[in-house]
Amino acid sequence: MKPVPIVLFWRMPINPKFLAPFREDEFFHVYNRTNGSHKLFREEKNYRYFIESFEDYLVGVSDIYSYCLLPSHFHYIIRIKQLNQMETFLESIKSNMTDVNKIVANQFKCFLTSYTMAFNKLYDRQGSLFNHRFRRVALESESSVKDCIFYVHSNPAHHQLTNNFIDYKWSSYSSILSGEPTKIKRQEVLELFGGRGKFIKFHQDHKPVIGENKEFRPF
Repeated sequence: MKPVPIVLFWRMPINPKFLAPFREDEFFHVYNRTNGSHKLFREEKNYRYFIESFEDYLVGVSDIYSYCLLPSHFHYIIRIKQLNQMETFLESIKSNMTDVNKIVANQFKCFLTSYTMAFNKLYDRQGSLFNHRFRRVALESESSVKDCIFYVHSNPAHHQLTNNFIDYKWSSYSSILSGEPTKIKRQEVLELFGGRGKFIKFHQDHKPVIGENKEFRPF
């Protein structure tokens, strides 16, 4: 009888660039995707719940500058608050942590676990929903933040979900330009681009090069 071959499986090590430690007052591109072909969102109410849940868990420790939700993954651009700005939130969750990286990473872990549990209960499924640790890339310059905000907003076109990403329902583009209440740092985003007109122009001017800039392409 021939011996049964032993097949070993292992994960490739993650580039440290994609697990950057969270630091006060710095910008980060945070994203994750689902296991295999699983959907992260099956209905509109899933998208709404995800956005609301993200705000519940993360607004106390970070500011939201942009986001985009797609059927199998999500992107957020956030700026980490200073520790003294987190005090009220930390008191509300009865946390005495003082390490900013651990505080923010723990909130993401709680958020992703909470969404997975709610999703599994709703659709009578079991097991993990996300296929790896969430990624976060530090954005170290103003131009990197602007480019990445554009990348996040244009992602639906990159994945061929729409021909006109500015009309995509589950990104922050329209929320930034609207007058409706939002948890996004609307004014700060517009000032970063030099005003409302320049924000629009930046997105219009970059349309022809969607998908060509690989710097912020995580998958």
